[in-house]
Amino acid sequence: MVPERRLVDTAVEAPKFRRKVRPQLQMRTFYMRWSVTVIVAILAVSRFAVAAQVGYAIDRTQAQLQVAQAQELALEGQVAALTSAGRLAAVASKLNLAPAPPVLAVTVPGGSPAATAPSRADTHKTGVMAAVGALIESITRAVTGM
Repeated sequence: MVPERRLVDTAVEAPKFRRKVRPQLQMRTFYMRWSVTVIVAILAVSRFAVAAQVGYAIDRTQAQLQVAQAQELALEGQVAALTSAGRLAAVASKLNLAPAPPVLAVTVPGGSPAATAPSRADTHKTGVMAAVGALIESITRAVTGM
């Protein structure tokens, strides 16, 4: 009987060992699949978040571009209003500016025609007076060019 017991004991122990191994392998497989699925889901969500942020940045930039274009059009309108011929004529009359005399060409015998405008050395000014003079000259040119 002793050999029978040994056979019975080994026969009983062998299936228990297999039963123990299979659930562990199934759990490992389940945990591996679950962890891979979670990692893929996290990566997909992060990529979606990045794409959404880029989309929002593009929308914000396009909105800023539209605002800048509107401001540019407004400034162009202001410049056109400030430089209109009627406004320049009104400013010239307020400043008591007379129309500039036409430039005459004089023919000198044996020489080339010379302009009666003053030379560059005479008109050279510095500082605030130069800026005021340039403003007055530009207004005068605009008024006489009408």
